[in-house]
Amino acid sequence: MNNVLVIDRERTSGYLVKSILLGRGCRVSLSPTVKDARLKAHTGLFDALVVDVGEPEIEMPLIAEIQSLLPGFPVIAIFRDEVPSGPWIALKKPIRIASMADAVRHALGRSQGTWNRHDLDVAATVQVGAEFTECRVSALSRQGVLLTPKADFESLRRFHEFFHARVDRGFEGRIAFPGGEEEFHGHAAYAEMAPDSKVRQVALAFDADHDWFSLLAPPAAETPAEPAPAPGV
Repeated sequence: MNNVLVIDRERTSGYLVKSILLGRGCRVSLSPTVKDARLKAHTGLFDALVVDVGEPEIEMPLIAEIQSLLPGFPVIAIFRDEVPSGPWIALKKPIRIASMADAVRHALGRSQGTWNRHDLDVAATVQVGAEFTECRVSALSRQGVLLTPKADFESLRRFHEFFHARVDRGFEGRIAFPGGEEEFHGHAAYAEMAPDSKVRQVALAFDADHDWFSLLAPPAAETPAEPAPAPGV
């Protein structure tokens, strides 16, 4: 599933864009501020960025920063008046559903391997001091990890209670890759809430980049030894 970050500082088009993206089966995270968008982008967990350009002197440097962090990262930029050329897919207001859908399709047509974000479903344990919670990894990059609770009610409750009071804390944890567990240290970059205001997704930004995608493949099975020939053969 594609993850798309939408920056809408003036809150004029974000929900329309979000509805279009949800209709295409994307996960969507809205950012009302540049600070919030920067924290999210630095997790490396998104596949594209949509920016409603209200003040170019503010949004353009952020676009450059994100594309420097993730070379080749696709950006859809929405302009009110003149549409300048640049390293983005440009749209002009008013937003048309068909043109936005076409731009999103073009932006998401690139390989996720360009910026090394992977969807996966493996177990993880996250802790602060002696307190911990067990959860699932749903997406992973070199810079961060997206965590979700297990599906049962008790796990949903514990996930919310663990992260709700600790969104500004540092965390340590372990991810159970097919080839073995790996440890990480990081801090909460953002949390997504369900309609009932419960925490249902948490993204952690790692304190250091991890180049661990070779661990996503299960270990190769050992080749059985050839039986010794029978005597006299």
